[in-house]
Amino acid sequence: TLIGGLHQPNAPDKNWLAVNDFPGTPNFGRLISTWSNFNRNAAGGTLSVPLVASVSDDRGVSWSPVIEITPQGSLNQGTQPVFLPDGSLAVIYISFIDPSNTSRFGILCKRSLDGGRTFPGTATTVVAAVQGWDDPDMRDGVYLPSAAVARTTGDLFVTYAGIVNGSPRVLLVRSTNRGATWTQPMVVSDQPAGVSVMNPAVTTDSFGNAIVFFTDKRHAPDGRNYVDHYAALVDPRRGELQAPNVRLT
Repeated sequence: TLIGGLHQPNAPDKNWLAVNDFPGTPNFGRLISTWSNFNRNAAGGTLSVPLVASVSDDRGVSWSPVIEITPQGSLNQGTQPVFLPDGSLAVIYISFIDPSNTSRFGILCKRSLDGGRTFPGTATTVVAAVQGWDDPDMRDGVYLPSAAVARTTGDLFVTYAGIVNGSPRVLLVRSTNRGATWTQPMVVSDQPAGVSVMNPAVTTDSFGNAIVFFTDKRHAPDGRNYVDHYAALVDPRRGELQAPNVRLT
């Protein structure tokens, strides 16, 4: 048990698990669980949402004390931990720009050189400002960017849904230096303007290309209540789609 019960004033949420599966690296086999720790007042209002973690080096039998990823009092959401080929760890998360406007946020990256035991460094900026897209008819993961690492190159990829030129789009960014700097966002969904897309997730292939999966309403008869799953195949070196989006369902 990492933390007991969803009780006020602390309410853990949006937990994620990663494992260091890079043989020969420090902390090989380590598990890390990360989550958002909602701090609330007696009335249930959110005061802050710091991000925390715990690690296990014995296959989940025991866990470390809670580790701070972001300071107490910060307002964040949606951790996504990713181990890198050198055994270090990157955690992707969002940080709200203006607490009164939660549809706008930045995406940040914090790297742990000791595989999740400490997070002493300053976060780097993945995307400075996102106008988030929240589907009006379906619960989605607007605050949950997805991250993956290419095992052959060590490149990091992050995907998210946002509004571009007034239309929902799935976007992708890439880092070639373990999260220190990031490319400009690339639109990877090719649905007609105004059609809702959401819940993107990214993985990579053996060549270091990125594949982004997402939910798409371009075929919904009423434009609202039906979805398909689509995939975008991305060549990161050229910064372009390899082909039109592929319908999976």
